[in-house]
Amino acid sequence: MEASQIEALILAKDWSVLDHVAGLGPAAVPLMARLLQNPDKQVRQLTVLCLEQIKGPAAARLLADTFQDQEEQVRAYAADVLLAAPDPSVLPAMLQ
Repeated sequence: MEASQIEALILAKDWSVLDHVAGLGPAAVPLMARLLQNPDKQVRQLTVLCLEQIKGPAAARLLADTFQDQEEQVRAYAADVLLAAPDPSVLPAMLQ
C-alpha cells in the first residue's frame, strides 16, 4: 500500500490501516509527522498507533514529541506505545 492510501485511511479513521502501515517502514515517518498536526484528535490517535507498527528510532522520537499534544488521550496512547516497547533515546521526554 502506498503512502497516499495510508494517509486516506487514517484521515477516514479507518482502523484497518494498522494492517498495512508497517509495510512502509521508516519511509512513512514524515507522513506520520504531518498527520500528528491534524486538528482531529482521532486522526492523531490513529497516527500514534500507526507509529507503533512502524517502529524504529524516528517513530519513537515522534511518539515522544506527542507528549506535548493538547489532548490527554493522544498523550496516553503515545505513552502506552512507548511503555510497551521502550526506546532509551526517548526516556528523557517520557520523564518530563
